[in-house]
Amino acid sequence: MSKINQEWVLVGWDSAHPNDWRTAAGTVKSSTIRATEKLIENFSDQTNFIVVNHFPLTFPEEWKFERTHELYNLVPVRNWILQIPQIRLYLHGHIHLNWCHRLPRDSAPELLLVNSAASCSKLHTGQSSSFHQIVLEDSNVKVNPNFAELINAFFFCFIIDV
Repeated sequence: MSKINQEWVLVGWDSAHPNDWRTAAGTVKSSTIRATEKLIENFSDQTNFIVVNHFPLTFPEEWKFERTHELYNLVPVRNWILQIPQIRLYLHGHIHLNWCHRLPRDSAPELLLVNSAASCSKLHTGQSSSFHQIVLEDSNVKVNPNFAELINAFFFCFIIDV
């Protein structure tokens, strides 16, 4: 957990799961969910949270879901996050494609899910950016797609401006 400023807190999750070499799936443990709930309860309702996890909770329309490549408990984790209005932003990787999805909530701000692929990889069909710049202003979130033409290192990146 890292407090970014008065309005925003960053929470990292470990979703590693012991698997054989053919499987790249993960699990968010119930103890991780409980610890996150407890953490959120210790802050005011006005505090916004960013959850960072390796695995995505949503996918592009054309994505073929593979149980051996995703979170084993994807649906319960996504449903839990959608019930917590203080979690405003979910950052992830795992899939080497860029996307930004928005999930609506009843009478609460939407959940923004951002995947930033490897910033030096070739853009795939439908991609318009190499990485995302995330701007946090008060309780507002803005995601700016950016394109990097030449990068010498292989990494994916989220830049957060506050």
